[in-house]
Amino acid sequence: MSKNNKYLIKYNPLTPSLRHTCLVNKRYLNNNYKLNNLLVSINKVSGRNNTGQITVRHRGGGQKKIYRKIDHRRNLLNIPASVYTIEYDSFRSSFISLICFINGIYCYILSTQFDLRRKLFIYNYNNKVSYYHTGDSNLLLFFTNGTLIHNVEPFPGKGGLFSKAAGTSSLLINGDNKTTKIKIPSGRVIVLSSYCRASVGKVSNEWYRYINLGKAGRSRWLGIRPSVRGVAMNPIDHPHGGGEGKKTGRASPYSVWGRMQKTKH
Repeated sequence: MSKNNKYLIKYNPLTPSLRHTCLVNKRYLNNNYKLNNLLVSINKVSGRNNTGQITVRHRGGGQKKIYRKIDHRRNLLNIPASVYTIEYDSFRSSFISLICFINGIYCYILSTQFDLRRKLFIYNYNNKVSYYHTGDSNLLLFFTNGTLIHNVEPFPGKGGLFSKAAGTSSLLINGDNKTTKIKIPSGRVIVLSSYCRASVGKVSNEWYRYINLGKAGRSRWLGIRPSVRGVAMNPIDHPHGGGEGKKTGRASPYSVWGRMQKTKH
């Protein structure tokens, strides 16, 4: 995390908010291609359900965002695709890549950690091959032990579910013609069908973990509202509220709905 790191941007502290600000460098990303059939407009819900009640706290506001359809299934098989762009996606922590198959079909996929340059071809295989490029997709049956994979399906045809966040990957431990064991980022080992599909490599933007927004305003731009401490509230608003000073009146910590927290029960 040095100041000369090309993946991170740290600022001179000209203002208090810039002193600890650390952002991912997006200057080399491209966003020139706009394909309307891959874009979806999503209404803001601000954490509310169909009756208008808040069901998820601390959400609301933020910039208007357009959702890009991501191809998690990778089921257009054995057709080479060239990588056109690497773009920022406001709905996920990783970057995405716009690819074009030689038959003229465009789609978005999760970008891998290693830069996918333009004119580099990737494939969605369905058979055993001797060598994989980063970003290629195939069945777990045809990967060798120790392969780093991402966008792993839970069962055949479902689409990728595991290892889709920035900088994550799963490790293929061993497998046979029926089942395959993989180690997901949490450290848990799961058993999947060998006919589930996955992509080779690690998800892009591994420096996402070092982001420091620096000020509350940047959180509001992202649609994140403030989180207030319970002891700063009134008794009607939180079990920790009220009292003189910082005294809560209850020994064990409670959630805002009155459930005991940090207990062994």
